Amino acid sequence: FSGEHAKNYPETSVLETAGDVKRITEKMDVEQGKLSLGFRCGKVSGRDGFALYMFDKIFGGTPVSKLFNNVREKLSLAYYVSSQIDRLKGIMTVNSGIEIPTFGEAYDEIFVQLDAMKNGNFSDEEFSAALAASVNEIQHLSDSPSALIRWYSSQIFAGTNFDPNEFLENLRAVTREEIVAAANRITLDTVYFLRDKEAE
Repeated sequence: FSGEHAKNYPETSVLETAGDVKRITEKMDVEQGKLSLGFRCGKVSGRDGFALYMFDKIFGGTPVSKLFNNVREKLSLAYYVSSQIDRLKGIMTVNSGIEIPTFGEAYDEIFVQLDAMKNGNFSDEEFSAALAASVNEIQHLSDSPSALIRWYSSQIFAGTNFDPNEFLENLRAVTREEIVAAANRITLDTVYFLRDKEAE
C-alpha cells in the first residue's frame, strides 16, 4: 500500500488563498433557497490535515457542530446546514437549505460561527463532542467493506498510509492552537444562491 499507486494521475493544482469573491445567483421554480459557500484552505499536509479535519467537525461537519447548533437549531435559519472539507483539492464547502427571505441572516450567521473558530471561541465540550463523533464514524468503517475501500483509496491519492486507528491517534493529539491556525488559513472564494423566479 503506497502513494506510488497514484503516481500516474496528474497532481491537483491547489490555490493557497482565494482571489476576488465570486457571487452567483440563479433563479428557478423553487420554494426553498439553496446557499452554498466555497472556501480555499490551501495545501494540506502533515499535522495541518488533522487540524483541518477537527476544525471541520467542530465548525459544521457533525450534528454537534457550530453550524448545526446555531444556524439551524438555535436561530432556525436553515433546514439543513453543514460543511465538508476536500483536503486533496484544498477546499471547503458549506451547503444549506434556507427560507429565501432569510438569505442575509443565514449568510451572516455562518460567518459569525467561522469567525468564532478563527478566534478560538469554541469550548472544550464542543471539541470533545466533535472528537467523539469522529471516533464513532471512523471506528464503524470496518462495518462496511465499501467504506474501507473509500478510506484506503483516499489515503493513496493523499500520499499517506494511515489506518483508521493511526488516524484517530493523530486526531486526539490535535491542539486548540492548531485548529485556530487551520481556521485562519480559510478564505472565501465563491457564494452561490439559488432562489425563486419571482424575487426582485
